[in-house]
Amino acid sequence: MLVAIDHGNCAIKTTLEMFSSGLTEYTVQPPLAAETVEWDGKYWTLTENRIPYMFDKTKDDRFFILSLFAITRDIKELGDIPAEADIELAVGLPPEHFSMLKDRFVQYFKRDAVSFKYNGSPICLNIRKVFVYPQAYAAVVPQSRLLIGTPRLFVIDAYVKHATTN
Repeated sequence: MLVAIDHGNCAIKTTLEMFSSGLTEYTVQPPLAAETVEWDGKYWTLTENRIPYMFDKTKDDRFFILSLFAITRDIKELGDIPAEADIELAVGLPPEHFSMLKDRFVQYFKRDAVSFKYNGSPICLNIRKVFVYPQAYAAVVPQSRLLIGTPRLFVIDAYVKHATTN
């Protein structure tokens, strides 16, 4: 299964999900949490209080934990969550960081047999391949013919939280 994840400083985005880049860590299972990941002896929940800006997101495990939420949510959207899954990840880096951080991103995400629990259910992910692309690559390349000769280009990536009405 291929899962594409944009690891934004503001939001984590996949083709099926989008949520704030915020986590809270617990040493015991939080009793009222609606969604948890248990990994490496700790419990994690998502929060709207996002992680402060990080140039290098491989410095600690927080963006890896956010990826576990993203991968599991994508799998869940497609059906039942299997006990084991082989995953290929496509991840993006800001273009100005790409050449400096792409190898670190590959090493950070490429892991065999990542065992964790999602809402108490055990899962083992085998992250077989990691593809790293400049962010917005898929949006810009189809338009590249129109952009030839443009001295500078800005791509706006927005996280919009839609209000719900009851």
